[in-house]
Amino acid sequence: MATSNMIHVRVGQEVTAEATETLPTMGLSTSNAVCEFLALVVAALRRSFAVGLPNAATRAAMREADAIARTRRGVSPLPMNSSTISKRIIGQ
Repeated sequence: MATSNMIHVRVGQEVTAEATETLPTMGLSTSNAVCEFLALVVAALRRSFAVGLPNAATRAAMREADAIARTRRGVSPLPMNSSTISKRIIGQ
């Protein structure tokens, strides 16, 4: 039987809540998703994504997607600027 290690990860509350809601619809637990991500990183021997702030077009698309999602959940849209985007990306 393979052994496993316990890891502790700090993730923002909003990301955690959204992931907890979304991952089961994909047939994944949070633990499975983290394991898959780490396996992809190891397989690629590098980060599997570019790290940086989104450009203006991406920020506009993120605002639109956030507004749509919040409207569907009955929550008012939040104003997005580079500060709130970077906090959302890094989970603070």
